[in-house]
Amino acid sequence: MKLPNLIIAITLLVSSIAIVSFSGTASAETFYVGGAGGGNYTYIQGAINDASSGDIVYVYPGMYTESIFIDKNIILRGGGQNDTRLVPLDDGFILEACTDVTIENMAIENAVTPHNMYIWNCSSVKLQNMNVEGGINSHAISILNSDDITVNNLFINGSDVGIFANATSNVLIEKTIFNSGRETILASETSYLAISNSTFIGSNSGLIITQSNEIKIIDITGKLIKTIKQNTNVLNVADLSNGIYFIKFITDERTITQKFVKR
Repeated sequence: MKLPNLIIAITLLVSSIAIVSFSGTASAETFYVGGAGGGNYTYIQGAINDASSGDIVYVYPGMYTESIFIDKNIILRGGGQNDTRLVPLDDGFILEACTDVTIENMAIENAVTPHNMYIWNCSSVKLQNMNVEGGINSHAISILNSDDITVNNLFINGSDVGIFANATSNVLIEKTIFNSGRETILASETSYLAISNSTFIGSNSGLIITQSNEIKIIDITGKLIKTIKQNTNVLNVADLSNGIYFIKFITDERTITQKFVKR
């Protein structure tokens, strides 16, 4: 009388294995723009529109003149920091209400809008291995109402303001060169902004803003250059000589030390 129960148990086990074996998620798809491949897209936005969450849009080297709008989780990857070149049109280059987006290996040049790149209401955005070039009265990158933004290995050139951040938290800037006309970094209502291994060239008043009770600037020899003791959100480095410095941001909760280069 026990044999049928054993047979049923084995049948249920095999059924559950079959269900698991057929479950899973589809792998990411890559959409190609430019190049010589048959079926490749002519426009970047067309590939973005057809991509789904988690997909990759690869843009071959060349010049592309179009506006870009991203509101989904994708990787937009160029063929090289100096080789894939995008000139945004009137609507610019916009990331809106998106999460887990990576833009890499391309240049964004000469946008006609006040913002070369405009990031609004986004989280977990990575900009890496890029050239971003703006013009007079423009921001190279504007970040508003966003969280967890990483800027890594960028060359930001020609804009009045390199990076503008407002109502944003957790911005990490590393290995980036700024050659901005007025301010390198301009931030307001930004809860945490960290800069490391970055270089400022030619800025009139490279403004670094953070929430700190005390700020200390130390040169490469360990000499204390200046201390700002009041509760301040602004640090002006325009009066510093060219060289390598360490900045200590001291709050009630922790001390953060970051390295930067001015030249």
